[in-house]
Formats: sequence, structure tokens, C-alpha cells
Amino acid sequence: MYLELLQPMPRLTWFTSICRVVWIAWLIKLGYDVMYEIFAETIERLDYIVGSIFFVFKMLTNIVAYVESICKTKHCQQLQRLEIEVDALLRKHIDNTEALERKIWLKVFHSMLLQFVYDILQLVLAYKCYMSPVFYYVLPMLAIERARYAQISLTIERQNVRARGLIALLRLLVKANRPKHKYTSDVWQPYAAWEYERMNFLRLLQGRLCELYQCVGDCYGWSIIVLLFTTFFTVVANIFWCIEILNRGFRFGQFMYDALTMLRLSTLAVTLLITAEKTRQYVSAQSFKGSIG
Repeated sequence: MYLELLQPMPRLTWFTSICRVVWIAWLIKLGYDVMYEIFAETIERLDYIVGSIFFVFKMLTNIVAYVESICKTKHCQQLQRLEIEVDALLRKHIDNTEALERKIWLKVFHSMLLQFVYDILQLVLAYKCYMSPVFYYVLPMLAIERARYAQISLTIERQNVRARGLIALLRLLVKANRPKHKYTSDVWQPYAAWEYERMNFLRLLQGRLCELYQCVGDCYGWSIIVLLFTTFFTVVANIFWCIEILNRGFRFGQFMYDALTMLRLSTLAVTLLITAEKTRQYVSAQSFKGSIG
């Protein structure tokens, strides 16, 4: 359901549309209450200021995800069209594309399973040892953030799988046309008609993949920036609260609650950054193999 809430507008069902209306109404009401409390009361404690800014960042992340899913409809449609074109090209040379899809979903399943473990531990701590004053408000917003992280990571990983398919085809072409003997100095030239066709096919496929990666940035660029910035502030804020707990008297429940809050989003951010780093490596490999060809 969370992923459906983050889809572009033309794909919405009536149930998802109602959920979106409730979502934005809840965010507006919550934002008004928080802003009124911040400006109406005199704030003296540093931890209260940090908590208020932390809560504002959570709302901002949800609002950006909501607005981006509306404004980036055309970019998402172009992304889906390019994915269909690239898959059609890859199926001509790669047979087991279904196995690749299963590997992608298996990675997402493992990530979500880890998040589910975090949820169980934090719920136990909330009801046994310590509960944050804004626990019930932050929980739905955290779910939206987590769904957005999963959606972006899944989309990038899907393009990485396609890039790995292209690299495999490039390796086959280079291997088939390397010098027959290690002591010869023959330089391969694509004289045969099939060699020209294969190179043009790979050039077309690489161009489509570059367009796909650009579409990912166009579709989710706002969310990526806000999510990483919010996660950074979340980690810093919870480190601050953990230090305060240690200085004012160690309380195990509150310390573990803040530590788990920090881990939940930081794990997703690390997963996204690792996936993006793999993208950079695959693009570099494509360029290197292409220059050899």
C-alpha cells in the first residue's frame, strides 16, 4: 500500500486516491500544530529545539515525496517506456531475465526483513521501557520514508541488472574478437556484417541505459536529496540524544530506542548509496569495454 501511495497520479486507484487525500490532510493538520507550538511557546531546552527541527524534517520529507509523485508523472512514464524497450532488446540475447528479477526482489526482501526486525525491537522497547512523545506521529511518516527508500533503491537496482547484462554482452564480443595467439599483434576490426550489427546493437543498448539512469534522477531527484539530508540530521540528532542520556544518567530503554531510530534510516541510506556506487562502477565498465570494442 505504501508503494502505491508513491506512484504517479495516472496509476492511482480510487482507494489509493482516498488514502492520498487523508495523507495530505493529516500532514497539513500535523504541520499546523507543530508550527503553532514552535512559535507560540518559548523554547529554552536544546533537546526540545532539536526534536522540533527533527519533526519538521520528517514532515518535509513526506511532503516532498507527495509533491514529487504528482509533478514527475511524465518522467515516470518515460522511465517505464524505456525499461520496456531495454528489456525487449536484452531478451534477444539474454534468456534468463526472470531469474534476474527474482534476485532483485530477494535483495529487497532481505532489506525489508531487517527493517521488520528493527520494528519489532523498537515496538517492544516502546511498550516496555520508553516511548517517544511523538511516537505515534513519527511512525506513519517513517513508513513513508522507508517505502520511498525501497522504491528508489529497487528502481536503481533494476537498472544495474540491465547494465550487468550489457557488460556481459560486451565481454562476449571482446572475447570473441581477441587475438588468436598471445604473440600476434593483430588489431581487431569489425569487417563482418554481423560484427557491425552487434556493435550497433550494443551502442543502442548503452544509449538507452544512459537515458534510464537519467530518468531515475529526474523521477526521484527531489526525494533522494531530502531523504539523505533528513537521514543525516536524524543520525546527528539521535547521537546527540544518546550522549545526553549518557551524561544525565544512563537509561537503557531510551538509549536503545534512540539507537534503533538512528539505525532504521541509516541502514536504508547506506543501501541506497551502495546501490548508487555500483551504478558508477557499471557505467565505468561499460565505457571501458566500449572503448576496447
